[in-house]
Amino acid sequence: MRPMPMIRGVTLTATMAYVRSHEEEIRLLIRGTVEAVHFFLTQPEKTKRILTESTLLGLQSDEEVRALYDSWAGFLERKLYPSLEGIANVFSLAVRLKPEIADFNPLVMWNTHYLRELDDSGFIVFLYR
Repeated sequence: MRPMPMIRGVTLTATMAYVRSHEEEIRLLIRGTVEAVHFFLTQPEKTKRILTESTLLGLQSDEEVRALYDSWAGFLERKLYPSLEGIANVFSLAVRLKPEIADFNPLVMWNTHYLRELDDSGFIVFLYR
């Protein structure tokens, strides 16, 4: 059975006022995040070693490390764009909790401008060559 599209994995949240006043830092943060996902997906053994050594995650066995890695690797995208279906599903769940937001446009919360800029430069494709 295919899982329901959701927003899973990496998201970055900031106010647009902050983004506008820190554009270069935002560009570097997004580039670093894309590079981190690349490392995670292309260096599984090194990533598992990092997961094993993490005291924050509290993983108890190699089996737990493998399961966590496999789960995350299964939904992380090389390009971190949210899917429209995922946005719609997350918004539907939010409306259940707060019906007063039903008329809100959930797309206004997603600004992929800086990711698109990085993607259009060819950087992401270059990473995975």
